[in-house]
Formats: sequence, structure tokens, C-alpha cells
Amino acid sequence: MKWARRSSALAASILGTVISIGSIGSLQSAFELPVAKSGLGLLCIITVSFFYAALLHRKHGSLVFTCLMALSAGFLFREGTASQQFGDLLYGITATYDRAYHWGVWYSHTSGGYTDLPLGIAGSAIAMTVVFVICRRKKVWPAVLAALLPLAACVVVTDTVPKEGYLFCLMAGLVLLILPSSVRRESMPQSLRLTVMLTSPVVLALAWLFWSIPQAGYVDQSALVRENILTIATHLPQLAEQGIENTLSQVQGTMATQVDLSALGPRIPFSYPVMDITAEKSGHLYLRGQDFDCYNGLSWESTAGRQEIFSLPEGKGQTITIHTRSGMDARYLPYYPQEVTTLTGGFAKNPEKSHNYTIACGNLSANQLSHAEDTADWDHYLSLPEHTQGGAIQFLSGALNPQASNTQKAEAIAALVKNSAVYSLSPGYMPSYEEDFALWFLNAADKGYCVHFATAATVLLRAAGVPARYVTGYLAKTIAGETVTITQADAHAWAEYYEPQVQCWIPLEATPAAIAPQESVQTTLPAETDAAATEVLSKQTSEIQIPEISPVPAAQPEEKQPPGRSGWLLLILLPMLELQRSIRMDLRRRRQRKATPLQKALLRWQEAQRLSRLLKETPAEDLHHLAEKAKFSQHSLTIEEIQRFDSFNRSCLRRLKEKPWYLRLAYRYGYAVY
Repeated sequence: MKWARRSSALAASILGTVISIGSIGSLQSAFELPVAKSGLGLLCIITVSFFYAALLHRKHGSLVFTCLMALSAGFLFREGTASQQFGDLLYGITATYDRAYHWGVWYSHTSGGYTDLPLGIAGSAIAMTVVFVICRRKKVWPAVLAALLPLAACVVVTDTVPKEGYLFCLMAGLVLLILPSSVRRESMPQSLRLTVMLTSPVVLALAWLFWSIPQAGYVDQSALVRENILTIATHLPQLAEQGIENTLSQVQGTMATQVDLSALGPRIPFSYPVMDITAEKSGHLYLRGQDFDCYNGLSWESTAGRQEIFSLPEGKGQTITIHTRSGMDARYLPYYPQEVTTLTGGFAKNPEKSHNYTIACGNLSANQLSHAEDTADWDHYLSLPEHTQGGAIQFLSGALNPQASNTQKAEAIAALVKNSAVYSLSPGYMPSYEEDFALWFLNAADKGYCVHFATAATVLLRAAGVPARYVTGYLAKTIAGETVTITQADAHAWAEYYEPQVQCWIPLEATPAAIAPQESVQTTLPAETDAAATEVLSKQTSEIQIPEISPVPAAQPEEKQPPGRSGWLLLILLPMLELQRSIRMDLRRRRQRKATPLQKALLRWQEAQRLSRLLKETPAEDLHHLAEKAKFSQHSLTIEEIQRFDSFNRSCLRRLKEKPWYLRLAYRYGYAVY
């Protein structure tokens, strides 16, 4: 054990020294900063690296050494020598900027002094960061960022480049730091062996790179770079729009195998075009992309090997022509293709990546009714996690008639889900302690969009014994005989349930309507059911019909005034706040996923204590007893006992959301509660 610690400390100190010297040396040589005794600065960095690595494994050693370094730096600045040299450092850098961009320079400062102390302090800080990352097996990005910051200052604006030796040290050190990082977190001895094995190949590869691209061949292109930057800035709005359109169109061409619900947040309705469609009839039309059959509480997944027939040869509905803007792996299908169509992995394959195809649609008709018993095995589409099954059945308690047909149950469930929340493109994130997205949405959330409502409906259908699956695609508003452009803002999600009376998958719309009264158009899909079929269906299945579509329109752009200085500050600050909040919540979710059942219960208890402190209350006594049982007992808690934690936490969240707006902001961004 001691050998492993000493070896890791030695490797960390060496890498810290190499990276720090390379980084600070690059800055000094690129800006031609004057130094009095370069050897003394080198000795300082080496000493700091080795002593910090040696003390890091001691109790409070890291804290003590960091405090000593901070006191030493403070003393040097207070004495005045470091402050003077720090001014010389800034003068040297800003003078170079002024030569390149004419930004102005601190000419009032007396230049010509040395910069040993600030460079030594910065180098020591970089070395300590590298040593800490290696010895404590942390992620490497803080060390990489600290090492690259000095280099970033001289990438564009300098007329010279850093000396080759410093660049070589920096690049070699960073490569040897990054490559073994994943192994380092698992086993330090294996990481050390890997670092030793990589040293020679990395050094040789970099030596060949520097030899093949000598520094003498470098060309000062700063003027060209500045001109390009100004050109890009002038055309930035057009470039951004085209880039988003092209990038997202390419991404859209590949079908996803998973829908991650745990990180679902606000939706941005991009308006870039995806496809153009021409239909014979006006109305709203579902274009089915892919269905997902496996639900684990936090995501939907699609089984790759399953195959099914998705077509309806009876009855002439309408002919639809589709032209996609990019080659896609799948063909988007209306309900229902007359030509025999096979779904593989939940979607109709498009091996040629055709941009143009025409589909003739069939209708549900009397001929489609089946009086034979459906012998297909649909148990796969009834599968739910045990916790989800229990919660969904409890939610449906007393809401359904056990003797009702699948369609009657589906219509009742759609009504329940539509009334469970309001439609919004800016819903809250699911709390980290929640383990099931559908149950959280049904019991605790107050708003959501199509993904939320479709997931909840599919889960409730399965809990009610109705085979169901989650479907993604587009909801289009067509005009008879005219070509209509479908954008990404028209992307939609819905549920499909299986009706054995017609042996057909039927779409179920569970997203509440959000359209103006004058736009409220209700149609059947893909067309009106035949009168004969409706009569027979009404007798056998109480009027099985394709559900009426209440489409959710794309968000209308608002007129915005150009932001002032405070507006730009908010535009920068809010994304940073959202990013740190989402990272903190994601880390909690990961802890929940990796924890054992008893650990999950304790994590819920910790969340309950945290929420109670914010409410200035004390958790219920029974929850305290359950937490002690989870901590000291060898037996797992039952689902009902775990649900008591969840119910308490949801109740706390609801009350926190009723607090004044400034407290809600603190709960969201300061405590990352929701």
C-alpha cells in the first residue's frame, strides 16, 4: 500500500512538473516576458510538485500545504515585489494585444521589470492541480483547463509561437495525463504501469511530429485569422441557422434506439424543415417514425430484432407523397399503408435512404374485423418494472371498468392523462430521487409536453392490461392537393394500443389540446371509418374509432427587443446557472442508479431531510424509523415503505413551489431541488 502511494506521488509530481513548465514556458516564450532567473522558477515548481504530492496522502496535509502556499503568495504581494511583477506581466501581454488589435495598453505602468514571481505562482498552482487530480483519482478536465489557459492567451494574437521545447513538454504531459485517466479511477497500480508503457511511444510520436512540421515552417496568419473572425461575426446569424439546419437534419436521419426521460427538460421548437408532404385530404395527419417497446422507469428503448407487419390493405383512404430533406434510415408512415410494410426494430427501414416515396393508405373497414381469436403473444407489450406496475395500478384504482374493451380503457386513460397536467414546452426536470418518470409526472408534475403525456398513457395502458407502446414521429396539418413543409417543431409523441377485435395497432392521443378555438379541427385518422364498420364496431367494441386529434401547435415566435447590457448578462448567466443545476441533479440520479436497494432508501431519506430543512420542519417519525431500518437491517424495504419516502418528498416539493419567487429561484439554482 505504501509503495503504491509513493509511486503515485512520484508519478504525479513528475507529470505536474512537466505540464506546469510546458504551460508557463509557452506563455513566457510566446509573449517574450522577461525573467531574471529561470532556473530558480524551475526549482520552485519542482519543489512544490514533490512536496504537495508527498503531503497529499497525509491527514490534512493538502489543506495545510495549500494554506502555506496561499500565505506565501499573499506575503509576496503585500511586500510589493509580486504586485510590481504582476503589473509587468499584464503589461507584456496587453502590449502584444495592442500590436495585434490596437485595443490600447497600460502605458502608465513602468515596464521593463521581471515576471519571475507571478509565473512561478501560476506554475505552482498548475502543478498542484495536476498532482491533486492524479493522487485523488479525479476527472482530468480541471488540470487540462488550468494547463491550457496560459497557452490559450497566445494562440491567435502573438506574432511568434512558443518555443518547441515548452510545447513538447506540455503536449507530452497532457497526453500521459489523459490517456490513463479511466484506468486510474479503477486501479492506480495499473494506471502507473500504463503510464510507463505509454511514455516512450508518446515521446517518439511527438518527436516525429515536431520533426516533420518544424517551427521554421510556421507562418504568421494572425491578420488572416482576424479578418476571418470579423467575416464570420458579420454572417453569424445566417451561418448559425444553416448550421443548425444541416446538423440536425443529419442527426434526424438516424433512428434512435433510446429515449432518455431522466434528463428531459424544456423543449426548444426548432423550425428547420424536415420533409415536404402532399395529401389528397385536408386535416391533421400522424407520420409514424419509430416505436419503443421497453420501459425501465427512466427511458424508453427499442428491441432491435423484433419484426411486425404494419399495413391495412382494405379500403381506399388517400395517397400521400413524402419528400425528405435528407436521407433517412426510416420511412415515415401514415396510418395505414395498403402495401405490406414490415417494421424492424420499431420502424420501416429505408435501405436506399430514398428522399421521395408515395404511400397509399387504407381504412379500418368492416372487412378488417376479425371474429377469430387473436393468438398472438402480446405480453411483451405489457411489461413494466414492479415499482411502476404497482404505482400505475394505484393511480388507476376505480377509474376503469374491468369488463371494458381495450378501446374503452384507452379512451378513459387518455382522458385521465390529459387532465393530469397542463401542456407546456417549459416543464420542470424530474427530481434526482425519483425512479420512475411516468409516476412522477402523474403524481407530482403540473405541466409537460407530448413526451410526458405519451409516456404516462403508455404506462397506464400496460398497467390496465392493454398492450401498448410509445411512438415518435410528426403531426402534420395538411391541405388537400398542396405541398406542406414539416419542420422539427412538428415533432410529436403518442401511444399505440392493440385492439384484438380488429387485430390492429391504433394511435392514442393523450396530449391535451392547446389550439385556438377557430383552429380547433377534429378529424379521424387517416380518414373517416366506414359506416358499415362503425355499425359493427359499435356492437362488438363500443365504437372503436381512430381517436380525434387535438394537435399541439408549434410555439409561435415572440417579438423580441434587442437586449441591452443587462440583457446580455442574463443571456450569459442563465445558461451557466442551468448547466450547474442540471449537472448536480444528474450526479444525484447517477448515485440513485448505482446504489443498492438499501442505499437508495437512505438517499431518499437524505433528500427528505434536505427538503425538510428548507421548509424548516422535521421529517415524520415513521420515516426516521424506516431510515434506521434501511441503515442497520439486512432486509430490503418493501415498495410501500419506499413510496412513503417518495410521497413525503413530493409533498415537500409542492410546498416549496408555493413559496415566493425569490425563494423558488434559490431552491432551483442554489439548492438544485427541482
